[in-house]
Amino acid sequence: EPVEETTDDSKEDDSKDNSKENPVEKEHVWDNGTVTKQATVIEEGEILYRCKNPGCGVTKTEKIAKLPAPKNGAYLTDKKTGNTYRVYNAKKKTAEFVSVKNKKSKTVNIPEKISVDGLTYKVVKIANEAFKNNKSVTKIKISKTVTVVGKEAFRGCKKLKSITISENV
Repeated sequence: EPVEETTDDSKEDDSKDNSKENPVEKEHVWDNGTVTKQATVIEEGEILYRCKNPGCGVTKTEKIAKLPAPKNGAYLTDKKTGNTYRVYNAKKKTAEFVSVKNKKSKTVNIPEKISVDGLTYKVVKIANEAFKNNKSVTKIKISKTVTVVGKEAFRGCKKLKSITISENV
């Protein structure tokens, strides 16, 4: 990894022999670093380190590796709704709806897609038992991208009155 070091002090002549003034140059003692850019699934991050030696002023920047992309079966949380999804097919970037965060929600919308950590997943399935025994939901809207509804997805939803679903299912 390339390391870039910079200093706040500028020297007039780098060829000047400072060995008499500074017989042993101190090694840099780095702090724990400050993340200046968070790594995501699609972009590397950066961390900035500062030398702790008094008056030194030297810094270095290192790259933080990209986060690994979620694999099949990995759970995802939609930040907009808090609802839980699971990666259905990582290569095709598809997901299945697993559960609603707010169990007291009366209306639930299953979207066409969700975005998590910079990746967009097409929602293609409602998982088995996704709404099982949900005592509050009265209305569910399912997007046209959903083509599979899992077994017993709505079992025990006694207040459920309306499901809007496309002809793709």
